[in-house]
Amino acid sequence: MPLFKALILIINLICISILSVSCGIVTDKTAYIDSVNGRVSPTFDGPSEAAYCGTPTPYGGSPVTISGDATYQERELFDIGTSAGLGNPSPAVSIRHAEVVVTNSSGTRVQCATTDGSGNFSFQIPASSETYTVSINSRANNSVAKVSVLNMPEQNIHYSISKSFIPNSTKNIGNINAPATGSIIGAAFHIMDLIVKANEFLNTELSDCENEVINCENLTVANKVDVYWEKGFNPNAYLGDAGSGLSFYLPGFSRLFILGGINGDTDTKDTDHFDDSIILHEYAHFLEDVYSESDSPGQTHLGAYPIDPR
Repeated sequence: MPLFKALILIINLICISILSVSCGIVTDKTAYIDSVNGRVSPTFDGPSEAAYCGTPTPYGGSPVTISGDATYQERELFDIGTSAGLGNPSPAVSIRHAEVVVTNSSGTRVQCATTDGSGNFSFQIPASSETYTVSINSRANNSVAKVSVLNMPEQNIHYSISKSFIPNSTKNIGNINAPATGSIIGAAFHIMDLIVKANEFLNTELSDCENEVINCENLTVANKVDVYWEKGFNPNAYLGDAGSGLSFYLPGFSRLFILGGINGDTDTKDTDHFDDSIILHEYAHFLEDVYSESDSPGQTHLGAYPIDPR
């Protein structure tokens, strides 16, 4: 399948959830709001992300093997016939192909790993009676996907779930879960998992593209994208409208901004962090920007808008 057809399959997902106000491309890259929870601008270049932990450290002697699995939960979209907001948390979903970081009691990194296609992780470290911590981060930088789900451009902090353990023997430390209530940190991992799924689709359809279409470049994994999301934050505030929900892609910056709620409300107001169609639609704008081209006029484009009869 040619690249443009793969893009169309993703981008033609309806750009609207039951209560979704809008989604799209923000073409005014200079738009900003002075101060919303420490925010400056969607184009702001804050501190660099923490260095990615992707290469395992080999240990000689007789290291112990620590294993476990990582999951997240999501929630059903708002039922317009009720006032209950988002539905109940889903069963656990595997956090796949994510960064795994192990630190000692001093906070020093001692090992790196990656969850597999079922959310399992395993690593080796020297046996010790010290307390260690394993963290699963909302990032991937591997042959399956290249994505970071971060809080804001002004800080560039990824999300993590963690568990402490004592590596006094080889053991399975069990499950680490990102919930869909409370901190709603499961939303960050849900967003990441959708990017993983999109890349799996692209790999299936385009890894042998050059043999199917003239001048088509094979694509096995897309370039890195940064997805900004924070519980309760509305990215439209950057554009001076904190009351209307908006998710958007920023061309030229490889940045997606996903609606986390309106004025801190994540239950009875619009959110997009569990809305597959919105997230994939914005990711498809990223793919257009990096690999293809778009004739979209930008700005708001709801699913019901006949923007361009062509």
